[in-house]
Amino acid sequence: MKIYKKLTAGVCAAVMLLCAVPNAGAAYTRDESRDADVLYTLELIQGSDKGYELYRAPTRAEALVLTVRLAGGEDEKGEYHNPFTDVPEWAEKYAAYAYAAGLVNGTDAGIYGFDQPVSEDDYATMLLRVLGYSDALGEFTWEQSALFAARLGIKRSDDDGSFTRADMFSMTCDTLTTRLKGKTTTLIERLAADGDVDGAKANAIGMSIGGELDGAEIYERCIDAVFSISFYENETGLQLNEPIANASGFFISQDGVAVSNYHAFANSSVAVITLNNGEKYRVTEILSYDKLTDLVVFRVSSTSLDMKLNSFFPCLEYVHSDNVRNGETVYAIGSPLTLSGTITSGIVSYKNREVQGFGNPMIQNTAAISQGNSGGVLVNAYGQAIGSTCAYFINGHSLNLAIPLNILFELDLSAPGCTIAEMNEQVAAQEAEETDENV
Repeated sequence: MKIYKKLTAGVCAAVMLLCAVPNAGAAYTRDESRDADVLYTLELIQGSDKGYELYRAPTRAEALVLTVRLAGGEDEKGEYHNPFTDVPEWAEKYAAYAYAAGLVNGTDAGIYGFDQPVSEDDYATMLLRVLGYSDALGEFTWEQSALFAARLGIKRSDDDGSFTRADMFSMTCDTLTTRLKGKTTTLIERLAADGDVDGAKANAIGMSIGGELDGAEIYERCIDAVFSISFYENETGLQLNEPIANASGFFISQDGVAVSNYHAFANSSVAVITLNNGEKYRVTEILSYDKLTDLVVFRVSSTSLDMKLNSFFPCLEYVHSDNVRNGETVYAIGSPLTLSGTITSGIVSYKNREVQGFGNPMIQNTAAISQGNSGGVLVNAYGQAIGSTCAYFINGHSLNLAIPLNILFELDLSAPGCTIAEMNEQVAAQEAEETDENV
């Protein structure tokens, strides 16, 4: 159902909506030795008399053992058959369990390739299977497994064409804090619950188990579900790369359904989102819009502008405003001034703030936002979306507003939608009708 209501002029006098700005970017690197230290502390790796050997190519043998430990199968007592003839006796239990669990395949009939180097795509495939994704069911392919993993937030430390033990450790640490397929729990939480890692150690090194997350954990868990949006007047504007506005948005389902602010889409007919990894996708249809609440729900294409097929988009769990508490810690993530991947923190100042011009009470908070944050996400300390950032009071300090997401629980997201141009035509027709009625 499409919803249209008129936004009164009073809102503009009270608050500043977050609007268009030019594009920019940011880079992020991580300490490779820290990843190895984390895995050593959790007893997932042991190192050698040469240390961590971070810049050596890892073997399929090392990937096998680490994969089994991540799957919680190292101490499994079941009877499994090892189908590989090139696996030494000490590793037969690992190969047997991993093969039976569908975590690994061989390089040839009866051959695992034990001492061969493991490629990035090989290891990404193993990690994705540990998380519950299936290449056999067509959820990803080996050729694009590293790309699929990156969309889940599992990234390498560098991109120079090599694949080192440092890269393997980096991907492993990212996987530990990634949610299992179809679950709200992360891999590290499952391993701790099953007793395969020490939960106290995990908490001590910053991998929260069943509790509130710190800012770094919130960023790593949520950032890949948040994106920037560029709006164009028409197709020509897109071809010339001349956006008329920029904003933010976030995914609420894995098939590409997302949320942003209604006002950001005004006066445009074409919109393109840019993911954290740089991939760009068109907005294909508007599923719901409400001018008074300033919320819009839309779907993006499953094919990027450079023709990459994406069967999965990282998404955020969202909660009803009844679950929001005054004083709780919150984080705003978006693209202020087109500075993509920006996170700020604050608290909920008042969760049911009545604001002139908005149809529903807003979530007043102190997480800093600026122009370009329109449609970005406000999350709680558990990484759950509680609102869509949209505006701030221009005559105050740290008086920021986010739209509650209650309406999302009432929508049929499978219903057909309309284009951006059709939405704006409907709005223009409604405004003209209202103007005639008031003459």
